[in-house]
Amino acid sequence: MKCLPCALALTTLMLSAATPARATWSHDPVLGNNPVVASTVQKNARVMTEDGAGGTLYAWEEWEPSGLDLDLHVQRLDAHGNPLWGAAGTTAVNAAYNQSFPGIVSDGTGGMILAWEDGRNWATSGEDICAMRIDSTGAGVWTVNICTAPENQLRPVVAADGAGGAIIAWADARSGQSHIYARRVTHDGTRMWGDGGIPISTDGPYQDRCTIIADGVGGAWIAWSTPWRFGETIFVQRVDGGGTALFPSNGKAVTDPNSNLPANNYDPLMASDGLGGIFMCWTSDDGAGSWGDLYGQQLGADGSVLSRYSTGFPIVTGKSAYGKVMCSDLRGGAFVAWQDARTGNSQGHLYGQHIGYGGTLDWSAGGDTLTNGAGTDATDSHA
Repeated sequence: MKCLPCALALTTLMLSAATPARATWSHDPVLGNNPVVASTVQKNARVMTEDGAGGTLYAWEEWEPSGLDLDLHVQRLDAHGNPLWGAAGTTAVNAAYNQSFPGIVSDGTGGMILAWEDGRNWATSGEDICAMRIDSTGAGVWTVNICTAPENQLRPVVAADGAGGAIIAWADARSGQSHIYARRVTHDGTRMWGDGGIPISTDGPYQDRCTIIADGVGGAWIAWSTPWRFGETIFVQRVDGGGTALFPSNGKAVTDPNSNLPANNYDPLMASDGLGGIFMCWTSDDGAGSWGDLYGQQLGADGSVLSRYSTGFPIVTGKSAYGKVMCSDLRGGAFVAWQDARTGNSQGHLYGQHIGYGGTLDWSAGGDTLTNGAGTDATDSHA
């Protein structure tokens, strides 16, 4: 069994009772893992990232006492797993109606920049995108509107800009169809890239659920899927710190937009290759009964394909994989982990693969087993 050294975000908010501060992280799930928040209230949409000082930052949705609306809460754990912002975390946003789908990055000084989908003005402008900076003590520093264009702005994703700020991308229906927009906000809360952000892709009838990572030089990579001909196609765009697109308008096709095999390619993930480029992973369904295949690709900083497969290489096929996560190995490769039920356990176990330069798969064909117990295993998200 191989472990993922960069912790592929296999973390869950603990719903246990409060416990005394611990001197170190617990490694025994029988005795109990370190609680992020001591509360029995349901938590949703959990995300985490590093705090830049050996600890971790967390954000999640939580129902108000009335049970009618969602608020956002945050927490910071130090390098020893001790909660720094109270046993139950701290409330970040509790405005009217729902605040949901949080995304976070470190602000470089022990705090975070939090972005979210905000419903307080849904009756007039639909769902909006907002952001705030929270300092190392858990106190709010500023809150700004990122986009309040007509219709809904949904599902924000966030990348660090390398200067204590963030680049935020989202699905935007201001034109009547869902497209991808982005905007940068600086460490002090200054909003850049125009009023309401810049279009990343406005081609095709529908783009949704984009993903984003920093490019390491002040900009970001943004990927999404869009319906195209017989199915869905993966696209990617890179923008610099000034908001200039570095690839053709509406992005570069990663999968073949003129092919119907596989029929659908969607839910892309990305990780840095440490050389200015990225590794990608996405889910493919062939339209003929096979679903949940995982494919990958490596792109150079200029968008060039670095593997021998022009439209992607297979990571695992025929196993109905789901719940995938991906991260850099910090050595020029990437890890991918997922769940599938190949052993007959209907609840699924965890499997993983290491991708080397050029798309080489370094572990067993179909991935190595990461867990093989009798219970349910689960992947979770890591910002």
